[in-house]
Amino acid sequence: MTNSVRVILLSVAGLVAALAHSRGTGSVIDLASRRELMVDRFLIDRLEGTSLRLQTPRPGGVALTYDRPWEDRFSFYTTV
Repeated sequence: MTNSVRVILLSVAGLVAALAHSRGTGSVIDLASRRELMVDRFLIDRLEGTSLRLQTPRPGGVALTYDRPWEDRFSFYTTV
């Protein structure tokens, strides 16, 4: 990715963040019946005695095995 593309993408991301922040803090956001993932403080007014924390992974055994001859040498990075 060239430097000019990075600069443009960062500028657009900064503009979007600034516009989202300037929406006002006193208004009520209508969620209706939508489910929202609470990973940032956009929908949270205050946290008292709590914190935001994503679930930590726990070991669950082997999820994938490479059992074909062509999978062994070419499978460098796998996520589930």
